[in-house]
Amino acid sequence: APNITWYKDDKKLSLLALRSADDCRINGFHYTEKHRLPFAKHLVICKPSHTENTGVYKCEAKNSKGNSSSEAFLNVLG
Repeated sequence: APNITWYKDDKKLSLLALRSADDCRINGFHYTEKHRLPFAKHLVICKPSHTENTGVYKCEAKNSKGNSSSEAFLNVLG
């Protein structure tokens, strides 16, 4: 299974499993694994309408077979 790492504007995001609304309010970014394969880590942006979340998001996957990444620009309009 690959190790998944998320970045925003080339800065690694420290992600925790989403457990409560308070976690979301305090930390801002989380991943969710519920009902997914064990290696899946889908990014959750807790306040998607906030303009400070505008940026380039990148997902990187690495394992013994190699690595792969993909990125996308998210533009949050105020």
